[in-house]
Amino acid sequence: MTKKILIIIFGTLCSCMFAQEQVADSLRNKLMVDKNPSEKLDTYISLARYYKHQSPIKGRGFLKLAKGLASQIKDTVNLFKIAEIEASIYYILGDSEKEITIIKEAVLLVQHYKNKELEARAFKLLGNAFYEALDYESQLKNYLKSYAIAKKLQDTTLQISLYNAIGVAYGELKMPKKSLIYYEKGLQLYNQISSPISKSTAGTLWGNSGISYDELGNYEEALRRARIAKKIRVSIKH
Repeated sequence: MTKKILIIIFGTLCSCMFAQEQVADSLRNKLMVDKNPSEKLDTYISLARYYKHQSPIKGRGFLKLAKGLASQIKDTVNLFKIAEIEASIYYILGDSEKEITIIKEAVLLVQHYKNKELEARAFKLLGNAFYEALDYESQLKNYLKSYAIAKKLQDTTLQISLYNAIGVAYGELKMPKKSLIYYEKGLQLYNQISSPISKSTAGTLWGNSGISYDELGNYEEALRRARIAKKIRVSIKH
């Protein structure tokens, strides 16, 4: 029985690898026929995404080509997208310092082109990177910058996500009362707009606020919120 299971697993893995290689071959073939710079740029980015886990160095090679082309046609959105992928590659490689440097450069880029939507995303991304580097004060600082922009843009989906992120940052700084304030703000905004996009974030807010109540010693409320969070997770799966 065990041998049969191993054979099935091995066969499944081989099929997946073959399918993935077909995707890469298709993208490389597309690159040879692409004439339009924008289409070629999209293909470079797709190849970088494909290789970032399997071969980060090869992925960075395609990003370099993409970056050159995006700079040439002044495509700010794709320049930011390239920075996101490059930062994620350095995260995979465990180089948080380089990851942070790349995102900081992305912040300057979008500020130069005065793209506020991307600036909000860039600061949130930078906050995430500082969280991974265990620098919680810098994490909080960048989340607050992102939130200030998102509020001006009236981007409620991003605001809800940031309320949760800011709450997490305060939690890491051992400030559960502050955490709870932002989790509650996130839930209040979610209830106002009832955005289906933010439903999973709402579940996270309920769960995280439960953790704050647990840290503050209100175990009954903590349990109630944990149950609500679980119910939301189950509803999303179905």
